[in-house]
Amino acid sequence: MKNRFRKRGDSERNARRKRRGTHVLDVRVRPGARKLRRRLSPGHKRMIGMAAICACVLLAGGAIRWAVKRYLLEAPEYTLQIIRYETDGKLAKETVLRQAELEVGVNLLTVNLDAVRSRILALPEIKSVDLERDLPDKLAVAITERRPVAWLACKSLRVEPRTSTYRDGSVRGLMIDEQGVILECQKLRPEYVKMPVFHVRDLSVSTPGQRLEDGQIARALELVGLTNSLLVADSLLLTDVELRNDFSLVGKFNSGAEVTFGLEEIERQVRDYQLINADTARKRRRIESVNLLVKRNIPVTFVEGGGVQAQGAGPSEGDPAEPEAYPLAEPEPAINSRTIPARPKVRRSAPVIRRAIPRDDLGDPQLRNILGAG
Repeated sequence: MKNRFRKRGDSERNARRKRRGTHVLDVRVRPGARKLRRRLSPGHKRMIGMAAICACVLLAGGAIRWAVKRYLLEAPEYTLQIIRYETDGKLAKETVLRQAELEVGVNLLTVNLDAVRSRILALPEIKSVDLERDLPDKLAVAITERRPVAWLACKSLRVEPRTSTYRDGSVRGLMIDEQGVILECQKLRPEYVKMPVFHVRDLSVSTPGQRLEDGQIARALELVGLTNSLLVADSLLLTDVELRNDFSLVGKFNSGAEVTFGLEEIERQVRDYQLINADTARKRRRIESVNLLVKRNIPVTFVEGGGVQAQGAGPSEGDPAEPEAYPLAEPEPAINSRTIPARPKVRRSAPVIRRAIPRDDLGDPQLRNILGAG
């Protein structure tokens, strides 16, 4: 009976479809079709697309890497053949290349210039370095060396000036450049002998390549630079600088003069000493000591009985131990109110005219000012 009702229902359904004139495909959906539809969802399609793109990128990257290695990194035309070396000093090429770990025969494109620059700058004697690839097979190395300007002398650390460092380490020859960096004297050169000596009680650092962060050392370096630029025309050379205390520097010159400088306004003090030296040279006298800590009434002493000494020579043995004092402005006598005479009466019709009396003994107005006679 069930089959009969189902056939009857099917026949009626088919009859209605024929009347409508449409054809419908009756497909039964199997239970596994839902799972297949889930696998092909838009999210899965995006993931499959991304995976395909990544695979293409990896393949392309591998191909590029193979091509770079084959045609660049292993190409014989990019092999380093020539190293051009330039320096403004006397540092040997072999020393720099050994420190840089550079040698001919490596591939120029594989050389790490930053690492090479860091290794070269580890040498205390080098201030700066420029590296440049000149393809296909050349490398340019330009060195700027540090130039020492003074010696260091320290008895407690057995640091002696104007000597090279002994191999056994018993005596060290240390120098310093204009930036305060310590340099070790491996070879005593003629230009090093003329440099001034900084006499210090102690050194905070003594390793070559380190910087001395000391205020007095910085002022001493400034003093050296100013004397080299302002006093070289007068043939005055600074030979020693003593750091005796925390507020002054004592400089000794090749003329035998001992000059005390304050730590402030060093340029003004050097110019004052230049004026005083020019005035005393005109008078054919020789300075023994000057104290430039004050701006006026500067105390200056001379070597007694001596004329102008040849620059570069020290004081003679026959000079007396007690020099005379430099004549400054004459002191005014004490005023006694009882001894002051009565002021004469002056007629108005005849005014008193005071005339200036010229003084030519001191010459420069700035010199008269610093010596207290202006």
